[in-house]
Amino acid sequence: MHRNAEEPCATRVWWRTPSVLSPFRRQDVQQHAYPCVGLPYPISDTNTIIHCARRLLNQSYRRDFLYKRTGVYVGEVVPKDAVTKDLFEEPETEQQIICELMDSINTRYGKNTLCFAASKLGKDTWEMSRARLSPGYITCWKDLPRIGPLLEEIVPF
Repeated sequence: MHRNAEEPCATRVWWRTPSVLSPFRRQDVQQHAYPCVGLPYPISDTNTIIHCARRLLNQSYRRDFLYKRTGVYVGEVVPKDAVTKDLFEEPETEQQIICELMDSINTRYGKNTLCFAASKLGKDTWEMSRARLSPGYITCWKDLPRIGPLLEEIVPF
């Protein structure tokens, strides 16, 4: 999360199992949940937000469910200047310094040069298979079946 002019106050993890109305998976347990945790104060520290999201997930994840979609929502965003900090809070925490260093390295060397390991879990492990993609007869000239030399003269591929 970029440390710009706004900070979130709440983190929410959400997920959904396949639809109850699905005629193919009626034997599966169905659930959709939106557990939420309020942050003690507005924060822009990515590590803390990841920690809160993992804690929510660990509290309510069940192995016997087949999950369809999941996500993390960070909300209740307020302007950074409107935040009243705790009187006894140290002005710069070690975690804030780490996040600012990561931001400066990513700004200089490109997006996602450095990132938290939790944000890369599962990346590049799954890709949509295009091997069985239906032909796009309506949208792609190359997918139209060729009937003979006459068609090649009229519509060059």
